[in-house]
Amino acid sequence: MTRPQSVTSSDVIIPPHALAGTLALPKSAHGLIVFAHGSGSSHLSPRNIAVAKALNGRNFGTFLFDLLTQEEEADRANVFDIPLLAERLIEAWRTDGLGQSWGLFLSSSEEQSHIRHRLRTFNQAKLPDGRMALFRWWDPRVFRVYLPTCNADHLATLFAGVDHYVCENEDGAGFTIYRNHEGTLVREHTCDPMRSNR
Repeated sequence: MTRPQSVTSSDVIIPPHALAGTLALPKSAHGLIVFAHGSGSSHLSPRNIAVAKALNGRNFGTFLFDLLTQEEEADRANVFDIPLLAERLIEAWRTDGLGQSWGLFLSSSEEQSHIRHRLRTFNQAKLPDGRMALFRWWDPRVFRVYLPTCNADHLATLFAGVDHYVCENEDGAGFTIYRNHEGTLVREHTCDPMRSNR
């Protein structure tokens, strides 16, 4: 079992909209888990704080932040404004996440529960000796190396229900949009990942 370490916690304000958040980092964190709240929940929710503390106890850093200001949350229409929330998430990624290997974005028209269930099936890989291991395919450092090695069948599985993935570049200075075109991986480099949704 992982031994918990001391955790440093600090309040964070993310420009340019002064979005509020809390960053908690164990001394030797295994990684950082980001909670982006935009659907009526908050980084101050007791449930979200309890989940974050449990992860901190297993030496994972956590970053809980809100995609809307308190004034914006008062207008319930904003809570369901997906383009606005997506843009805020991209802004936060650009401001505080680039080069930190936070994870990937993807675009899908499939129901969220279905796509989430399918993606979770990729989280384990069988090693040559038959043992099962956690496969961190969602880590940009892994994704950038793994995806180009996939054959047409693997691409079809990874892109089932997914229009495209967006992954930060290794230097943190831009993004790559990945698509599957008839069994061939297509890459588009961009400074603006929101272009892929326009």
